[in-house]
Amino acid sequence: MSQFWSSYKQTLLLLGGIVVGGTIGFVWPVTAPYLKPVGDIFMNLLFVLIVPLVFFSVSNSVANLTRRNMLGRMLGSSFSVWVLMLVIAAVLTYFVTLIYNPIEVGADLMADGVELAVAQERSLGELIVNTVTVSDFQDLYSIRHILPLMVVAILTGISAAKLDSDAVCGFFEAGNDMTGKMLEMLMVVGPFGLGCYFAAVAAEMGGMLVVGYGRILLIYIAITLLFLCIVNPLLALLSVGKDGMKQYKQAVLAPTVTAISTLSSSASMPANLNACKQLGVQDDIAESTIPIGTHLFKLGSGVACTLKVIFVLLLSGQSIADPVTALVIIGMAILASMVVGAVPTGAGTAELLICSIVGADPKMVGLIMVISTLVDMPATLLNVNGNMTATMVIDKIMRRKETYK
Repeated sequence: MSQFWSSYKQTLLLLGGIVVGGTIGFVWPVTAPYLKPVGDIFMNLLFVLIVPLVFFSVSNSVANLTRRNMLGRMLGSSFSVWVLMLVIAAVLTYFVTLIYNPIEVGADLMADGVELAVAQERSLGELIVNTVTVSDFQDLYSIRHILPLMVVAILTGISAAKLDSDAVCGFFEAGNDMTGKMLEMLMVVGPFGLGCYFAAVAAEMGGMLVVGYGRILLIYIAITLLFLCIVNPLLALLSVGKDGMKQYKQAVLAPTVTAISTLSSSASMPANLNACKQLGVQDDIAESTIPIGTHLFKLGSGVACTLKVIFVLLLSGQSIADPVTALVIIGMAILASMVVGAVPTGAGTAELLICSIVGADPKMVGLIMVISTLVDMPATLLNVNGNMTATMVIDKIMRRKETYK
């Protein structure tokens, strides 16, 4: 029980706060005006931390990867396999939501706070420029410009690594540790703060939001089963052949159990390494792809980010059925999921990125943060299992390249 509580403590407390707050807001909506200020204070403190958190976290990660000559290795065949699997995840999730819509179109619950970017009267060039850059340095400090901030942070990390100075890189590492500790301190009161925030939202939006979250969880579980039972085994079959499938089914058990028991992709990394080596994956490929993939490629996060983008659009009353919106959803989901992997505090960053690109009010972050908490266990399972499968495919590709040299 102590191990169970240690693994699930934060998730259970956050879920408890959300459930209690949502129940209070739904049953006693008159309490919302008293709880809303507390929830707003928590969210405002979270927003204040986001900018330094993202800057130091991304800069430090990029600097470390560059100094170890690992940044370039993330490109090529590994990157192609990861992106392809994320595309498959996003497309499957999108079509499932078309069949089973979590929130009915036309609900128009927050239309005044959301505007689909592609619907704005701007050219594609203007849209790209305004999405990835700002015209004034001070605009980087706004949470509405999270992607331009990440671009500058990446350039800063690469520049710091090029200086090859322990003092400079140590500054970013210390800044990352400091802001991470600040977030850790804030999240101590996270269940209470998020519960108060959710109580006010539940009082305003009623049962529709609760039904929406329930449907999203069902969709996520369905996608998880689809990948674990069909997609990943099929990719494994292509990698190890029919004769190797029995060994694959045995090897995948240890990472699966570790993922479920720890809720941590990083904690599952040793089990994933051992499983890949048992299946004959080359040591150098396993020892480089598994660590990088653990932090950059997260299949479960790709599914979650797709659902988050769709959730935001549906809350605004937007239709998701047209082809242009579908491409926007899939592209944003892939980008946001890579952010989740690349940044240690990626979940909140990805949610802000989604709001920023869609043009949503940043306060909607609190609503889509709930999705991360709900799907924590199946997401970790998909992350770990997907990383193992991707490594097997990458190994197969690299062996073929060596054969044709």
